[in-house]
Amino acid sequence: MGPVLLALALVAPPDSAPYADAATRALVDRARARHAAADTAIADYRARATYRFTYGVASRRQDAGDALTVEQQEAVVRWRRPNDLRIDIVGKRVVSRIPNLPRSSLLTEPWFVPVRAGDSLRIFTLGFPERAALHPLAADGPDWYRYALVDSVRIVTPAGERLLLAVDVLPAREGDALVTGRLWLEAGSAEVVRLMVRFVGRAFYAAPEAARGRSDAEAGLVNALLNRTLTLEADLEYGLEEGRLWVPYRQVIRGRVSAAPLVSVTVPFEVETRFREHALNTGESWAFSVEPPDSAAEASARGAALDSLRRVPVDWAGRRRFAGRWAGGRWEIARVARDSLWRYQQWEAPLTLADGDTRAADEARALLAGLAARLPGGLGGTSDVKPPVPVAPSFRFTRVQGFTPGVTLQRELGPAFWLAEAEGRAGLNDGRLLGAARLVRDAPASRIALDVRHDLAVLDPYAREDTFGASLRAMLNGRDEHEWHLATGVAAGWEGRAGRALGLELRSRVERHRTVANGVQRGLASLLGIGGGFAPNAPAADGWFWGAAASLRAHTGHASWRLTGDVLAGTGRVAARLHGSGRWDLTAAGLRGVKAQAFAGLTVGDSLPQALFRAGGLGTVRGFGYGVQRGPALWVVRADWAIGRRFAWQPYLFANAGRAARARDLLSGPVLVGAGGGIRFFGGLARLELALPLTGSGGLRFDEVLGGGS
Repeated sequence: MGPVLLALALVAPPDSAPYADAATRALVDRARARHAAADTAIADYRARATYRFTYGVASRRQDAGDALTVEQQEAVVRWRRPNDLRIDIVGKRVVSRIPNLPRSSLLTEPWFVPVRAGDSLRIFTLGFPERAALHPLAADGPDWYRYALVDSVRIVTPAGERLLLAVDVLPAREGDALVTGRLWLEAGSAEVVRLMVRFVGRAFYAAPEAARGRSDAEAGLVNALLNRTLTLEADLEYGLEEGRLWVPYRQVIRGRVSAAPLVSVTVPFEVETRFREHALNTGESWAFSVEPPDSAAEASARGAALDSLRRVPVDWAGRRRFAGRWAGGRWEIARVARDSLWRYQQWEAPLTLADGDTRAADEARALLAGLAARLPGGLGGTSDVKPPVPVAPSFRFTRVQGFTPGVTLQRELGPAFWLAEAEGRAGLNDGRLLGAARLVRDAPASRIALDVRHDLAVLDPYAREDTFGASLRAMLNGRDEHEWHLATGVAAGWEGRAGRALGLELRSRVERHRTVANGVQRGLASLLGIGGGFAPNAPAADGWFWGAAASLRAHTGHASWRLTGDVLAGTGRVAARLHGSGRWDLTAAGLRGVKAQAFAGLTVGDSLPQALFRAGGLGTVRGFGYGVQRGPALWVVRADWAIGRRFAWQPYLFANAGRAARARDLLSGPVLVGAGGGIRFFGGLARLELALPLTGSGGLRFDEVLGGGS
């Protein structure tokens, strides 16, 4: 930090002051003066900008998850004083794990900060959110924030070493639109070279507006909902040019949507813009092509542009243009004609789902989440600081207990990222009370969970998860695709990342397993005379068991795979399993809409009933009942062909085959082969499916499926 700053740090002001110490005050005062001064060093610049939009799904709130879709757009950016901006979008490309998923964005407003961030901070430059957050270096920043000098680092540049100083910023009191985060300042000039913030506040997203007919109460409801489900962050990073000028280098808008515990899936998203090939103070002359609408008509014109491309002006070259005014100047966005946009080939590297620096993103999210967790009262208001719904109802239907209502509770604990969870269920058919308690540290880079449970459990790795959709199918159709046993004991687990696109999970448990029999015989369909009743629930080996498992999973481009090794030991018996699965999108091989899957598993040692593999059912070979074949070894192959590129609904055909048996009999004996087709809705969130067994006996099977997966 340097001897002068260390000496100043010894002179600490009172706790009520906005600065942690004298060194912090000296640095922040210089940074505020630099922020307020007009920047005359850069008169104009030209650069190439690459916009990258990624969104995906994650099973936990803090995880970056696995990307579903990545979109890139390439642009030429021109800026000049006082604040004129022109963006020419010249290329676009997309890669997606779901080919027919809507995924192409239309950029109609500036989405980055062209030079410096002003006193007002927004996620996107113009309209969202409705309230701009106060910049920590604004003139009245010390009235709202507390500052602390916490770190320093030396970086090597072509112009020599530079010392960067880190200042943590936290709100001092509640406000409508504030931030918490970290500023990295150059020691010599007090210039901001990186600004990492999370947006917080009680009324950040929506403001009461008479023009929109929105009352204070309505705006309050919108803000309360979004504060509980949406987390938004910004990371503005600058690079040094000509040895003295800090210019935009990388800007990231990052967020997550989560409604846990009502919904166990989080949707993370990220918008990253990288700037390169800067040319500064060129004196280049350029002009705007269209006049922006006047201020009164600007909002309606922008809405018309978003509503339909056919309403957007098109010039003689086939470019679509958007224009507007902002503080100090004008902006304009132009894009080439659609066919030229998609034919662009001057990309720096191939586009894949696995791109991106996951470790750096995890570190940034961990820092901001840790700062937000320190905020008292209503200052944080985000989904990972306070659980969005502390109490939530749950529902399960199984052949063991029938209808089983329950409740789930969550409570945040003092340390950052720690949560206590509890759930309880009561089987209306058998009167059995079940439940679990869990202590979870759900941090951005990893998740730790400690469990105590007395609940139904399944060890089949290819059974469909215990979800609401599975319970609904069991209740309606009388098909429970799980072999349940009662597990009582404790467990511990860790999950994180072993690389850029490689996930790692470790689990261990000590439990008592007991056999449970059917508590109900029929589902609603069979009670109405449609179909048969539930098959008997298979027995388990009773006794105390120790279990451990390790899993690796990865998504690389158009493929994904998972490999797991687990062991179950108890009652003088040991079963060790190795099993894995792979999924491939064959579009790149010329088979548009075709996806292939393969599952395999092998057991060494004893054949414990609850650890057997099962073939048959929605998770393995469709067209057959769940678990019509059981054995210590398994293979399954599946292929699906989606017809057309629709999203709201899409027909598809499939074929699958597999066998479960002893290892020596795996390649001989009867093989299950099935085929069929159906309609999937909204990318696979729901399906209606008909399946026919092509070997053995059995008739046409109809299934309705809720939830992703094929």
